[in-house]
Amino acid sequence: MDELDFTIEMTSDLTDKELERALMAEAESELRKLASGHSDIRGAAVTVRQPGKKETPPLHEATVVVYARPENVVGKEKQDTPSGALKGALDAVEKQIRRKREMLREHWEQPQNDPVTREVLEVAAAEEEISEEMAEQDEAAGSEGNV
Repeated sequence: MDELDFTIEMTSDLTDKELERALMAEAESELRKLASGHSDIRGAAVTVRQPGKKETPPLHEATVVVYARPENVVGKEKQDTPSGALKGALDAVEKQIRRKREMLREHWEQPQNDPVTREVLEVAAAEEEISEEMAEQDEAAGSEGNV
């Protein structure tokens, strides 16, 4: 992946700028590692917020949005430390991306991709729909007769 193809936007309202730089460097490292060798990730946005003054207990919130194909992925975490919140959000995103890649890699094993299974599921859904319609008609006919 070309460096110019991958953009990471980072925002934070932390007052400790040294901690902020360390967190952002960690996020960039982890996201670049996740994107390495793949073309599904185009960029990311990372936000770390410190708690409000009245929030008890004080929880830091991290949000990581990965701009991926075919769908973007979001991870959110609240922890008592900003580094814990960021780590949790990054872990959540990584799990989702890996799961999505695994499903795409083994698409032929997914039941919805087998024509026979798909047909059986469609027939079952149609039969269930017909049964529900007949039950509604019977119920309507029974209520008309009782009036």
